[in-house]
Amino acid sequence: MAPKSSSNLPRTRQTAKKSTGGLAKRKQLALAAEETVGNVGKRLRFDETGIAQTGLQYCSLCQDGGRLFPCHQCPRVVCDRCIEIPNGYDVAMSADDVKFTCVSCHWLHEQRTKSRAPYWGFTRDGQPLLPSFLKVVGSFELGTASLLQSPRTLYITLHLATLNVSTVSQLIELALREYFPHGGLDCLVLPFDVGADTALERWPAQVAQHLESLTPSYERTVVLVVNHTDADTGDFFLGTDENGIKQAAEVDQFAKYVLGPFANYLKGSTVYFVSCGSVVNKPESFQKLCVAVQSFDVCHALAFDAPHLQALTTAELLMRLTRGIVVHRYDFVKCLEENLQEVL
Repeated sequence: MAPKSSSNLPRTRQTAKKSTGGLAKRKQLALAAEETVGNVGKRLRFDETGIAQTGLQYCSLCQDGGRLFPCHQCPRVVCDRCIEIPNGYDVAMSADDVKFTCVSCHWLHEQRTKSRAPYWGFTRDGQPLLPSFLKVVGSFELGTASLLQSPRTLYITLHLATLNVSTVSQLIELALREYFPHGGLDCLVLPFDVGADTALERWPAQVAQHLESLTPSYERTVVLVVNHTDADTGDFFLGTDENGIKQAAEVDQFAKYVLGPFANYLKGSTVYFVSCGSVVNKPESFQKLCVAVQSFDVCHALAFDAPHLQALTTAELLMRLTRGIVVHRYDFVKCLEENLQEVL
């Protein structure tokens, strides 16, 4: 990777205003080898039915084994000790055209639709298989919405090195951690300071080294990007150059060279851009942000338009939102709208 020398670029001398953002020199970025970007990681594999191969081995109620019934709506499984199966239906429940819905998905559906309905458990062609509702005799070891032994989830915090984001990052992690009592949640916190040419050149290798410790397959990935933005252009900060002068890059270049090494993990992910609002309020930078998000095939992205945003003020919203979409599997937009009403 060979970035263009900063000495050959037109510059305007600027100084930073506040810790919430300010101004920085725009740096043009270029790589000699495109193959250094985004060649790590794999996505979750699916079997011929389209159901993710989760490999769950424990009942989501009692955390024990036994004969397991996989839910057709989520990765949970429930054992025959925790549900009361009527006599004579043991064989019928194993038929290929019978679908099982776990009590967690039933409960979450009631919460979303604000309705109440009997829990039938097993259905065929949308109709109850059993003559009466399915009785649950097991008890939850965690909350009814938790995914015990759930598919692995990755949570990445990527932040400008001069910003202290430990509180926000840890709060979001804590919002998830209790739902993964047996593992399954991987967290990576990675600061960046790539304003200097040599630092930018080393960045892909540095990222690849950290990603080596991760599992190659994740069903859910959440990425928190905390950064400054230039107040005049909406550019994202890179860090400082060899002379200690703050450097920034246009949004598309920042995305390509700083986020690029995470490309395979960004696919299908949810990304929070926590920075001052100029990246949203400046039409050119916002358009480039939208294009960058689409180029990585990100599932959902969230950015803020507050002129002087403090990361800590977003903590409660991001905690609620992350728990809602990862644990409860709520729709992103609906979950965001509901939580905005509650935290504002």
